[in-house]
This record gives sequence, C-alpha cells and structure tokens, in this order.
Amino acid sequence: MGVRTGRLTAGRTTSSLLVGTSIMALCAVAAVVLIWSVAVPTGPDACVLTYPGPRNCFISDRLDAAVVSTVVLGVTSAGALVASVALSRRWPWAVGAGVALVVLAGLVAFVAVAWIPAWA
Repeated sequence: MGVRTGRLTAGRTTSSLLVGTSIMALCAVAAVVLIWSVAVPTGPDACVLTYPGPRNCFISDRLDAAVVSTVVLGVTSAGALVASVALSRRWPWAVGAGVALVVLAGLVAFVAVAWIPAWA
C-alpha cells in the first residue's frame, strides 16, 4: 500500500492486483480442469459391493456434482475478482482474501466431486 507524501502509490497496488487476479484465474481454471479430467472419470478407488451402489460410484452422479461445482466455482471466482478490483485501492488485503477464497473453493469443489458421495 505504500504512502509517499500523503498520496497512495498506484504502481504497487496495480501490480499486486494484477498478480492476485492472475493467480485467482489460474487457480479457478486449474480446479475446473482437474474436476473434469480427473475427478469425473476416475472417482473413488473402491466402492461398496451393494445393490444399488453408492451414489458417487457412478459417472452420471459425478457429472451432476461436477456441473454444480463448476457453476459454484465460477460464481465464487467472479465475485472474488470483482470484489478484489473494487476494494483493492481501499483495502489491499482484499486481493489476498480473494486468492484464498478461490483456492479454497477449488479444493472443496474437487474433493466434493471426487470423494464425497452425499454431494453427488
């Protein structure tokens, strides 16, 4: 946030905003790619041998969870990006909070699609 002679230095805020939004976008894209290329096709390693099987053992159930997780991740990422851009001048830590939110949302979305049968 550097302050020089009573004025905010725009260069530092702009560069941190650019780096932060780039990290948010990369994390969101990486999470979506991991969801659709790893979590949906593979799923859990072992499923219980009951009939009918657990919900997360079928690809169709993981597809439904992946669609919902992708939409939620997209909305979360867009909200974090807009909030970071709008609030970065006043509160520079808002960019870091946005990055943390997007990373956490990506991790939760991946785990929910891959291993949590209740969300499938």
